[in-house]
Amino acid sequence: MMNLPPAWVDISDQVSADMQRVQGKMVELTKAHSRALMPTFDDTSGEEHTIELLSREITRLLKKAEQRLQQLSKGTAAGQQDANIRKNVQVRS
Repeated sequence: MMNLPPAWVDISDQVSADMQRVQGKMVELTKAHSRALMPTFDDTSGEEHTIELLSREITRLLKKAEQRLQQLSKGTAAGQQDANIRKNVQVRS
């Protein structure tokens, strides 16, 4: 019978995935800011709306990652060695 990895491994993977999405959204946000700063003669409200949406999405992802990191710190009563590993993963994330 195969043993499944501890639940904290899944949480750690989810945090990593969230942070990768944040990095991608940050690139998009930087590009949107650059476009918004370019001199134009038309209305730039579309860019401002895009910037607002990207900012909200980044904030949401960061909050979700923070909640998951807090789950890592709480963990389960699985033993001291497992608790130490979870703490190390939390610090690295």
